Amino acid sequence: MAERVVLLRHVAGLLAPGGIVFVVTTVTRPQLFSRHFDLLLRAQEGQMELSSADVLTRQLTEAGFTPERPRPIAPGAPVVTVAAALPG
Repeated sequence: MAERVVLLRHVAGLLAPGGIVFVVTTVTRPQLFSRHFDLLLRAQEGQMELSSADVLTRQLTEAGFTPERPRPIAPGAPVVTVAAALPG
């Protein structure tokens, strides 16, 4: 999580102006699967954890992208897609 904005800035540097990055990721939601997966990640060495869709959107913005609204891949699913454009 702490390195995500740096990674996204690196990705932005690889894109042409107006380029789009498409992110598909599991996010924290109230459902048991999402909470259990987050717990498993946090139990590992390192600082792995799931973010919320709002945090992901904020991180994309901090990295210089203009993100669209996160969309679940299925109703209520903890996996979302976010398309984010690089201005220009």
